[in-house]
Amino acid sequence: MFSESDTFAVEITNINLLMKGFIATLLLAFASTAVFAQRNPVPGYIITNENDTIYGTLDYLSDEENCRSCFFKRNGSEEFQCLFPKELNGYRFSNNGAYYITRTFDVEGSERTMFAEYLIKGGVSLYRLTTDKRSYFYFEGEDGKITAISADATKAVSNEYEAQHGPYWDRYRQLYPIFYKDPQTLDKLRNAPRDAETLTAIVKNYDELFCTDAGECVKFLYDEKKTRKFQARFLAEAGWVFGSYKSDDYKDPNTHTFKVAIGVEMNSKRLAPALFYHLKVGYSHWSVSGRNDDGQYRTDTYELVQANLGLSYHFLHKKKSTPYLIAGICLPYFGVYGGIGYEMSILKSSKLQFSVLGSWNTGWSGDFNISYVNANIGFVL
Repeated sequence: MFSESDTFAVEITNINLLMKGFIATLLLAFASTAVFAQRNPVPGYIITNENDTIYGTLDYLSDEENCRSCFFKRNGSEEFQCLFPKELNGYRFSNNGAYYITRTFDVEGSERTMFAEYLIKGGVSLYRLTTDKRSYFYFEGEDGKITAISADATKAVSNEYEAQHGPYWDRYRQLYPIFYKDPQTLDKLRNAPRDAETLTAIVKNYDELFCTDAGECVKFLYDEKKTRKFQARFLAEAGWVFGSYKSDDYKDPNTHTFKVAIGVEMNSKRLAPALFYHLKVGYSHWSVSGRNDDGQYRTDTYELVQANLGLSYHFLHKKKSTPYLIAGICLPYFGVYGGIGYEMSILKSSKLQFSVLGSWNTGWSGDFNISYVNANIGFVL
């Protein structure tokens, strides 16, 4: 027979094994992110300093990295090469994607030659330059004069006093020589949030009204959903659980129950397009039947609210349907889970998921554990 100290040691050992599994899961997650973040291939082309266009594959990375360098693999080649601004006139992603050209701009008092994102080409042109510290927008007037605005002010001016004093007033005065033909445009810029979508729309409207002599205004694609680093999507799922609820009160407990959950999935199409991070909160109603130490048969019910934090890897993330692997941890009753799934498109932006997961949970003191297999069907929007 085991003594009480032996039982306690076994419980501690189980918790230690669980913690090691948790740490291994985290290390795998970080390693996966590092590996998959290295390449995000998108068709595109580069423009050489001799104005030759070469088609191939570009690595679509973060805004900061895209402004620093260009990773390009020409058609027929096996390897990416790293190209810097002075080696190219620019590069662009296919299907009217983001467009970067080599420009030299003043950044905080020093001249820097980088790849600037070309947002608007017209009588007034607009560029965005992103460094490791912040983003800047550069307005180029019809006479070639350039005025820069930092993206630090992400919100509109809240009152008239702010609009007439300090940095907001300075920006307004600096932009006057560029937008002097329309005071209303200046007012819009003075009060507008400093983001690419808003500023692009304002400049495009000004060019189409007052700069027609300069030719057609061209808006290069600025798709907020495609360019943001991380995107979130809502998910809801329901499933059926079969497993065991083991504690000091039962010798042979088995149970089956329903489960519902809601949550969000986060993904970066630019940094790790195949990897999804998810957070779900689920509810299940357990009816546990079994024999206790006295041999008596009994049934108890439990309400379980649990959060799942994990990640999944989608093998065919560019396809409408894809199998995936999923793993993570459970809280507050600490545990780990893992399994397989399949995702398929059912509407333009909606997905249907089917998954089979195995889970093992324990109380922090090790006085009970829940192990089960559950089959789920989920809807992602």
